[in-house]
Amino acid sequence: MTDPRVVMLVSRDVRIKTPAAIFIPGVLRDAAERMVGAEVHVPHVGDLQIVGVHFPDKRNLPEGPPRERVVGTLSDQMRFFWSGGPLIVLGDFNAHPFDREIALRTMLWATRDRLELVEERDPIPREDAGMPIFHQGQTYASRDDLKTVKSFQKLKPLYNPMWRWLGERHAHPRGTYYRKHDDSIVTWQCLDQILVSPDLAERVERVDILDRLGPQLLIDPKRATMTDIYGDHLPVELTLKERTEEVLP
Repeated sequence: MTDPRVVMLVSRDVRIKTPAAIFIPGVLRDAAERMVGAEVHVPHVGDLQIVGVHFPDKRNLPEGPPRERVVGTLSDQMRFFWSGGPLIVLGDFNAHPFDREIALRTMLWATRDRLELVEERDPIPREDAGMPIFHQGQTYASRDDLKTVKSFQKLKPLYNPMWRWLGERHAHPRGTYYRKHDDSIVTWQCLDQILVSPDLAERVERVDILDRLGPQLLIDPKRATMTDIYGDHLPVELTLKERTEEVLP
């Protein structure tokens, strides 16, 4: 896909508390099209913030400093939107769970291991502490001037349950996107992912890649490739354990 626009659809029983967020314009040319966020209330689950993304295709923006600048900016926008409560980030990241833009501490910082979710990191390296900092269109003399800036508070990692899909599999689905090419690390790639905040990690019951929607198969059983009926990526589905009535708001 070359169109970066993200659309968020919700079922009738999900109540949108705030409309889709418009991320800060001018920071990145198409940031508002590559990312959309909303606050919702889901029965038996509670209040959530949801962010949908579509990161640039590596064929159009290969790995390197320009790509890391774009993804880093999108990551900053996501954290600026995040209030610190339950959060789900999902979409086409055009990257594997182990790639830099997903796993790096200075990018999305989505970890494989729940044991690491207790960590926090400083958004500014200590060695840069005394240097002027340019952020969101403003220049700050030092890190002391950023103490009250929301997006520069201590950062928490996200949990990425899609790592569960990276082992060898003998049956389909084996990934979310099929690309048989000489420069492909694997034929079936796990580019579409669902990330959650630390407070949701223990409530992740399962995460699935869907190879059918109702009676419609999304993978050709003879060629083991995508049918392209609904698109060139397979959908992913997250199942969360319900909250008990005692703790529901």
